[in-house]
Amino acid sequence: MWEITQENNLPRKHKYEAHQMSTQKPNSKLSQKIITLLLIVKLMLIGAQADKRIQQGDAPIEVLIWMINQCIPVLQQAGKLGDQQKQDNQKNLKAKK
Repeated sequence: MWEITQENNLPRKHKYEAHQMSTQKPNSKLSQKIITLLLIVKLMLIGAQADKRIQQGDAPIEVLIWMINQCIPVLQQAGKLGDQQKQDNQKNLKAKK
């Protein structure tokens, strides 16, 4: 909710809304860091599985194709995370103005 201050006639947010926004920022950043960490772990596991497949006798080119197919969803998720961070940064800049 917005209210007009008598000092400068500019709208300002109520205290509970400002608190709500400040508590969302750290949670959002934490969740983004956790997602990033999980994506890195997923890539490491894909690499380990590829190594195992090569040791079991699969053709390296087949393993490479398999790795590419496994990494595409990870890259898409990373792109979405990057887009979300940009949107959050833009919202934060607008909120500060």
